[in-house]
Amino acid sequence: MAASGTLAHHALVTAIHGLLDKHFGVGGPQAAALLDELEPDLAEAGRSLRCLQSAANVRAAELQLAEARLQGIMEIGSDGLIGCDPGGAIRYWNGAARQLFGWPPHGDPNKLAELFPAGLGEAGQVVGRRADGRCISLQVRRAELGARELVYAVRPVTAASTLEQTLRRQRAAIEGSLDGMAFLGEDGCFLQANGAFKQLCGLPTTASLRGRSWSELYGPDAREVFRERVFPALASNSRWRGEIEGQRKDGSCYFHAHSLELLEDGGHLWILRDISEQRHALQAIERLSQTDPLTGLANQEAFSRRLASELERARHRGRAVAVAYLDLDHFQNICDSLDHSVGDCLLRGVGHRLADKAGEGAMLARMSADAFLVMFPGLRQDSDCTALIRPLMECFETPFRCGGRELFITASIGVSLFPRDGETPENLLRNADAAMHQAKAAGRHRVVFFRAEMNQHAHDLFHLENCLRHALTRNELQVHYQPLVGLKNGRIRGAEALLRWNHAELGSVSPARFVPLAERSDIIVPIGRWVLRQACEQLRLWERRGLDLEMSVNLSAREIRQHDLASFMVDLLEETGVPAQKLHLEMTERNTLEVEDGVLDTLHQLKSLGLRLAVDDFGTGCSSLSYLRNFPINTVKIDRSFIRDLASKRDDQAITSAVIALSHSLDLTVVAEGVETREQLGLLRSLGCDMFQGFLVSRAVTAPVFDDLLDDRLLTALTCF
Repeated sequence: MAASGTLAHHALVTAIHGLLDKHFGVGGPQAAALLDELEPDLAEAGRSLRCLQSAANVRAAELQLAEARLQGIMEIGSDGLIGCDPGGAIRYWNGAARQLFGWPPHGDPNKLAELFPAGLGEAGQVVGRRADGRCISLQVRRAELGARELVYAVRPVTAASTLEQTLRRQRAAIEGSLDGMAFLGEDGCFLQANGAFKQLCGLPTTASLRGRSWSELYGPDAREVFRERVFPALASNSRWRGEIEGQRKDGSCYFHAHSLELLEDGGHLWILRDISEQRHALQAIERLSQTDPLTGLANQEAFSRRLASELERARHRGRAVAVAYLDLDHFQNICDSLDHSVGDCLLRGVGHRLADKAGEGAMLARMSADAFLVMFPGLRQDSDCTALIRPLMECFETPFRCGGRELFITASIGVSLFPRDGETPENLLRNADAAMHQAKAAGRHRVVFFRAEMNQHAHDLFHLENCLRHALTRNELQVHYQPLVGLKNGRIRGAEALLRWNHAELGSVSPARFVPLAERSDIIVPIGRWVLRQACEQLRLWERRGLDLEMSVNLSAREIRQHDLASFMVDLLEETGVPAQKLHLEMTERNTLEVEDGVLDTLHQLKSLGLRLAVDDFGTGCSSLSYLRNFPINTVKIDRSFIRDLASKRDDQAITSAVIALSHSLDLTVVAEGVETREQLGLLRSLGCDMFQGFLVSRAVTAPVFDDLLDDRLLTALTCF
């Protein structure tokens, strides 16, 4: 090494001596002296050059070894590896890739597009093209080597890889599900459970259920349900679905919907969903559907059901039952002269006093605006009733305090007795009503017991019905229209057609008087179809003016039962040219409960025509609300009784919010009825209600007046949108 260094040094000196002589004319002793002076620097430069050369040789050897190793790794792996630049130009590929794509030993593709004509994504399953033109399915993974190089690893798709990908997706779906999902072995112990299942069982998502028995998650009551209902059903049907109620450690109740299915390996798939919020909302609505929202007393439907039950019990025991029909005297005068809130306060006060005086065992209900019902069951003899009725009259001996005022009011009471005056709820209520009217006719503020000769009320009803039968032919009926307004923009989106009757002698007859009478007889069918035709013809006039409006028309239970209703609607739509989707047919909640199974086919026929179906007066019936799912409806109309105190009663707000949320979850449109204040309007908008109607915008008006309401500026002024 020293000899080679000396030779190199000598060669360097000789070269510099030649350069000095050739380019600078410096030679001989002068050049020798200069070189002697530079000798130390030249020696140091030589040593540095030798070090750099040695390091370069070592680095080159290392790079050559690394390249050999990388090439070996690339070739020894079973995956095809393809390196390229960001533009897709192929720089290298290994033998596995060459073999996978069937390329000959000599000749390589230039671009990725030659191998993947459909392109490449980040990763996943793609289609490649072999050299012979055949397509192959490939699994591709991608890695970035800095900013200027990409490497793709490819392998053929096999059944195993497809299964693995499917399993990965299934695992991700199970873990990401909002429903709890778990697998149990034959011994009832958990094999796997997702996070939602653990949360629903009150456990942290990080907890492990593997190897634990299902029975550890439930208390004695729930375990009893599983043993008595669930496992026998699984043994016979291999499947069980149902709901189980339980209690959390904090004492709150929950409701879980369960679905268990027996698997081929003897284990079970268990799906769990928390339905507590829905059940609590439904229970609240059902409780309210049996309760008068103003007074908190039972409503007429609940009273009638209880009365029927008590009559059956009295029939077997040989006892009597008394029904008292109580109507406040001159209550309308108070409402007309004072604020309506004062009238509501008075009704609540009357309800509270009656409840205190009625005594244990009696049932109290609010019949209508200013009428109450009291039932006294289990009487040994008719005369026992007198002592029970007397405290009811005592309720009105002292004034009521409402809105800072003292109000005196009296009541007229009619009483009927089972079995003397009737043996059905309908007869007893009708006769008690007749006796109450006799009390009013006799001077009010008194109790009258029903007598068989009290037929004046029945005569009046007969006369009214007879006049109503001629109302169509005498052109006494008229259709008015009340606007339906969208809550988002305040624009009129349609109208509800409402029937009005102007009799030559009786004058303007309230719909509250003649509509129930018509619905109890066959008169309602021709009248109802006349209203439908009038509404469709009016809608056609609006269509011709370029107005995009919808029309709602009420149907009674008797109309719904008509077997030719669907064919009548087909003919009517064809004659008037009205688009079916612009016509909404409304049924009251109570009428939906009276619809037999056979009539359900008619409703589906109407829906298939494109007509829209709505439930009117929602919340006033006594159903389990199952018809929201079973009936083919599009719209729910919240009854005005919930809207009246929406701004002051949290219960009404909670119920209204629950109805809106439940309806929207079923893709139903929600309409609020009876909106009279801006505060109600603001609350409904905040709760997400879709439309409203009420005196805030307009009463039901004639078609020409309704046309004036279609002016946007007028509507904006009325509703303060």
